[in-house]
Amino acid sequence: MAFLILTMLLVPARTIMIPLDNKLMVSASFIASCCVGMSLAVYPGWFRKRLTAHNIARNRKNGPSTRAFSGHHPDCERFQAHRLTIGAKTWCAGCLGLLLGSLVSIFFMMLYVISSPGFSRNMYELLLLLGLILVVVVFLETVLQNRHPIAHVALNAILILGFFFVTMSVTELTGKGLFGVFTVVLCALWLNTRVTLSTWRHQRTCSSCTASCKMYEASSASR
Repeated sequence: MAFLILTMLLVPARTIMIPLDNKLMVSASFIASCCVGMSLAVYPGWFRKRLTAHNIARNRKNGPSTRAFSGHHPDCERFQAHRLTIGAKTWCAGCLGLLLGSLVSIFFMMLYVISSPGFSRNMYELLLLLGLILVVVVFLETVLQNRHPIAHVALNAILILGFFFVTMSVTELTGKGLFGVFTVVLCALWLNTRVTLSTWRHQRTCSSCTASCKMYEASSASR
């Protein structure tokens, strides 16, 4: 994040348009990362089924669990704020937000490539700040214990939208697609950190419960 702020302050103003191939490189990497994120939002364990099965088996050391999973979370009232029921389907609120945010951001990225908005430098600086603020707000959301699932959906959606603002602004401020691709990688690391914090909080919630199911590993809660 400090790198992005320095980029905004130190990079001189550009006087030429960004080459189309640079925009395509940035947009392709951003859209590809969104597609991977959407697949994980719908099928969160498709690449680590063996690890998940190992963890669940290890966490059930107190006996077989009576808990089922609903909306990617244990069917427990402590995780009610993380689930949203639409019709007959129960969604993970966080994953639904990431899915919606990715779809909207892909649309905006495609629009950015074909339309060349040509905002002023000050506008891109404001968009960069807005994107960083959205990322910080979503990270701070992890400390809230009780919230509505709709708010959880909205906050996770604006996280991806914040990634788009940051990626587009860095690309425009530097005038180089390589910096845009680096920002996409940075956003992926931020998202991984967000998921790690969420998992840590789930572990703390599970370890503080008096039930014996312990669907999340309690030994990691104190890290």
